[in-house]
Amino acid sequence: MDSIPSAQTTAELTVWFFDDYLPAWTAAALRDDPAFIGAYWASPLWVGDDRGPATLMRDDDAVRHWVASTFARLRSEDYARTAVLSQRVIAHTAHGGTVDVLWARVRRDESEIERLAVHFTVVRTQEGLRAVAIQAHATDAGAI
Repeated sequence: MDSIPSAQTTAELTVWFFDDYLPAWTAAALRDDPAFIGAYWASPLWVGDDRGPATLMRDDDAVRHWVASTFARLRSEDYARTAVLSQRVIAHTAHGGTVDVLWARVRRDESEIERLAVHFTVVRTQEGLRAVAIQAHATDAGAI
């Protein structure tokens, strides 16, 4: 019976993502510290975006390289924060679910660098909650 998704699992995913992961990601982007990602992403990590799909392995530094290149691109645009425009969190089992967000990455002058619709698959591992797949698409939409 513990594999049935619950409001508790949804709440846990929501807190993990919005109160822990997202602030940690923003802080790491601002100080150029891709090493933090091991506490949030599993390996292998499947990533799909407008450039195509990739399977990233933490132990061969592919995850850190991907994160570092994203950080460098954002810092070159004067990145300051990520604004969540809309969100949906669904627990599919007691062991994980999905987080869908529409967010804007914003400069210090509050202008928008980019707007992305992003889908995270999150599972409970022995180390805690971890993203195992991320899909992102550039958009100008106002809601997911």
